[in-house]
Amino acid sequence: MPEREDSQLTQPSVEDEVSTAQIWTYVDVMRRRRWILLGCAVAAILGAWWMERDRVPQYTAGVLLQRHAEGSPLDVLAVRPTTNPEEILTQLEILRSRAVLSGVVRDMGLRLSADVDASARTRVLVDPVVDENTPAGTYLLATDADEIVLQDTLGSPLASVGQDERIEGPGFRFQLLPGLDLSEPLSLSVLRPEQAVEVVRGLLSLEQVRGTGLIRVGITSPDPVFSAKAANGVAAAYQNHTASSARNAATRRREFVGDQLQQVADSTVVAHQALASYQERSNTINPQIESGALAEALMVAEGEFRRLRFEESLLRNVLTTLQSGQDGDEGLRRVVVLGSELLPASADMYDRLQTLQAERSRLTVSRFGYTESGPGVEVLDSLISAAREEILAVTEQSLGVIQERLSASMTRVEELQASVGDLPEMATEFTQIQQRVDQVQTTFDLLAEKYYEAQILEAVEAGNIEVVDAAVVPMDPDPSRTARTLFLALSVGVLIGIGAALVVEHLDSATHDAADVERASGLKVVATIPEVKDSARAPNDMIVTAVNVATPGSEAFRMLHTTLRFTRAEQPPKVIQVLSAIQGEGKSTVSSNLSLAMAQQGERTLVVDCDLRRPTLHKYFGAPQSPGITDVLVKDVTLADASWEHPEFPLTFIGAGTLPPNPVELVGSAAFRGIVNDARETYDRVVLDTAPMMVVSDSAVMLEISDGVIVSTMTDHTDRFALSKLIERLQQSQTPILGVVLNRARLARSAGRYGYGYGYGYGSYTT
Repeated sequence: MPEREDSQLTQPSVEDEVSTAQIWTYVDVMRRRRWILLGCAVAAILGAWWMERDRVPQYTAGVLLQRHAEGSPLDVLAVRPTTNPEEILTQLEILRSRAVLSGVVRDMGLRLSADVDASARTRVLVDPVVDENTPAGTYLLATDADEIVLQDTLGSPLASVGQDERIEGPGFRFQLLPGLDLSEPLSLSVLRPEQAVEVVRGLLSLEQVRGTGLIRVGITSPDPVFSAKAANGVAAAYQNHTASSARNAATRRREFVGDQLQQVADSTVVAHQALASYQERSNTINPQIESGALAEALMVAEGEFRRLRFEESLLRNVLTTLQSGQDGDEGLRRVVVLGSELLPASADMYDRLQTLQAERSRLTVSRFGYTESGPGVEVLDSLISAAREEILAVTEQSLGVIQERLSASMTRVEELQASVGDLPEMATEFTQIQQRVDQVQTTFDLLAEKYYEAQILEAVEAGNIEVVDAAVVPMDPDPSRTARTLFLALSVGVLIGIGAALVVEHLDSATHDAADVERASGLKVVATIPEVKDSARAPNDMIVTAVNVATPGSEAFRMLHTTLRFTRAEQPPKVIQVLSAIQGEGKSTVSSNLSLAMAQQGERTLVVDCDLRRPTLHKYFGAPQSPGITDVLVKDVTLADASWEHPEFPLTFIGAGTLPPNPVELVGSAAFRGIVNDARETYDRVVLDTAPMMVVSDSAVMLEISDGVIVSTMTDHTDRFALSKLIERLQQSQTPILGVVLNRARLARSAGRYGYGYGYGYGSYTT
């Protein structure tokens, strides 16, 4: 069982086989359409080379900028944090904007353009200036004696200056390089602002330095001096734009904060007036503070009241115990526990009482002591009784004092409770008024702070853009991009070629391999006949099965014969009709080689050339065309006279004979059916080579006497629509289709993809 699982794992899946077949299909398309692919690639390379051959050397000057995150405008000495690199994307778009680049155009006078080499702009136009409202136009510079004349397009002079003087035009000013040759008039143009901005934008390159918050600004042009000046100009314009934007924002913020500050100031005055009015009306400064003091006093008074009430309860219990006389010692112990705070001198009285009782016990307990009625004992009893009375009196006196204090404490609590009763409502109202005052005051203080910050920012804001590295004039041109351009052109050309090849392939209706044939017919290809390389062969050389040596072609027809033998094992087809959709699809090659393969296996075989319009089968066998089947049908000759016997194998051939004017009537006649029926009894196999079915109807009338048909197709020739229509007609006539044969198949494709294995052990096929 494990071995079976391992073997299953090593077998390719159906999806892999389909994917491989699809890949090979595309490879075949590219091979067939290789001239389209090659032409597109060559055209793209030539086009790229033509564009690059006259390219002027370019010079790139770069500026490195850093944008800092905004900090507090009052903390001018603080180091601002570096900007998040993700925010740089927004700044790159700002750098490309018209708001920034228009400043470069204005400062460098780039609206003025001269018809000179781009690499010489800064060496021709010196310090050009163009006013903002100057209209676009074209002008000419020419020399007149020792002067330079500025003219309009009609030739009218606009200004005339000396060789080294500054030229003043309508809305623009500039100076020419001294000694400039003006033998030919020099054309000047004033561009529209949008045009000049687009020119600069086309020279501009921006990128974020990977992993940092730095921005690299580059200007590429043929003039190195111009590149450096323009790059620094972009950086300066960007700084001015950010500073101006910050100042404008600060101004708008100051104005807004100022308006809000005035409104809040009025609200502050109203809130303070309301607080003063309440204090005057309630005759209190802050009821919250007063309520706190009263609440604390009430809490203390209530605590004192509860303590006195507890002490009063204790004394009352002690007094009850002493008065009852029961458990007297327990009452005396309670007196001692209460201590001197509730009962003054209670400890001394208790000690004296304990001493008297101890002395009495000593006198009465001894064997020789006093009796209960003895004089010494009676004295001690009277002293003990007096001590108890004293303790009782002290307890009653202390209870009276506690009760007086308890009454006074209750009165104090009631007074405080009455005073606190009105304070919560007063405190709530005061709290609301005070909160309103605090809120308004806090808002006023915050707005005041922001107002002063905005004033400072408006006065000192210089933007948050820092030039880390200014642009310098590049000394060497940029590296050549010719190799990269040619490679990109080649890639694009190949892609276009692939697309064009696929489009042409889609529009091409010819079948190019077995897969195309199977898709068009809906049937399996039962035999793939290899291509015979020598196209100049004579027709009789196409009978490859006559060669004694085994070749891919002969083996293909023998395999076809074997396939037909097992197609219908119970009743093999005897009368086989070979046809094609159109002319030139190799049906005669199939008929001759298949019949000879049958004869080589010892089967008595009859092959009849039934193409009565363009017969060629006799050329394959080297036999005469006439007399043939038509001569037999018109009773000119006998069937034996029209038959040609193969010298080596049991094969009989009957040619087409004299070409008739009515082929359909002859092949559809009862005489022809009789000849075929007689051949069934005489021969093991009968092969009928018929005319193309989609061209003429000769083949259709012979379908009813055939046991099956073989459809012949040819690589790069058979039309898939015609083949599909042919199969449809055959299926409608309910004629058994024995199989589809593909002629001139290329071994390199069929051997690897369809499993036939032609060429194994035979070497190259040259017959």
